[in-house]
Amino acid sequence: MDIECERTDALIFDSLLGENEWNQPMPHEFGNQTIPLYKINSCDELNRLIGYARFQYANEGKTILYRGQPSLFKNALQPSIARERENSAGTTTEAIKNLKKTLNIIKQCTDLRKCLIGPRARMQVLEQEDADKDVIEGCIQHYGCRTRMIDLVDNHWIALWFATVSDGHPANENAYVLLYAADTSTKCCNGVYKTEEMTTIDLRKAVSSIFLRPAAQHAWVSRLNDAYDYSDAIVGIIEIQRKNALNMLGIEGDGHDDAPSNSLLNHNNLFPAASEERDKGWYELLKRQTGTPQNKQYHAKQCLTEGTIAIK
Repeated sequence: MDIECERTDALIFDSLLGENEWNQPMPHEFGNQTIPLYKINSCDELNRLIGYARFQYANEGKTILYRGQPSLFKNALQPSIARERENSAGTTTEAIKNLKKTLNIIKQCTDLRKCLIGPRARMQVLEQEDADKDVIEGCIQHYGCRTRMIDLVDNHWIALWFATVSDGHPANENAYVLLYAADTSTKCCNGVYKTEEMTTIDLRKAVSSIFLRPAAQHAWVSRLNDAYDYSDAIVGIIEIQRKNALNMLGIEGDGHDDAPSNSLLNHNNLFPAASEERDKGWYELLKRQTGTPQNKQYHAKQCLTEGTIAIK
């Protein structure tokens, strides 16, 4: 099929979608590029746009993942280890050096590594692909460590939940979901997709469900291998009024505390406590850390501290 035929097919396909507000996006400056910003008003529009994005990028071997944010970063999308440092830990280079030491310590701690990755056969497969440290980094990123990874999900309800977080501050009027095009064109090794430019991990496949939080949140992580601005991987932004987003989630109130206690979108489900009975993997990580873990108010959860090298 030649290019003109492909263009015609694309126009016919787009016309079938109808004249909806969501498929007439506004240009938005994000990082070094201009990307479409879609204003969404209903569940149908949201579901249709999500399906459209995944459908459009499937041919390129990419999987559209989601990142919910209560506000937009103006200049770049960076991993936590490269953002402006909030303490005296030093430069990003020093932080990465300490991170690599931490990954080596966890890898050499046989029982903790088994807790993370699972049976020996699975670990051997990951080692052949040099992916075991990537999995460890992705897991500890999800529990609050500063790493080179960014948190993503493959469930847009979960992304919308994170987009409506108020963080103890006055809530923003709008909620945002970033559409991240992850390169999954390579062979999958137990949830790890590793290409020349990007490493992307489905934590539910890569990490034992002893670590309960990734399973509850439909969690993925991704890392660019040679850069710290991930803006180029963002192919669209969804904007929804926060009150509409909460209604879509079935929350009849002003925030997450109003969600039913037995809801899958309740805080207690998405952030299970570190204990023998619930998130045992996190419990094991905290047991091995020297010093006192931070208590971050953001999700009312404890996180591994900045000096994660202190794992014993």
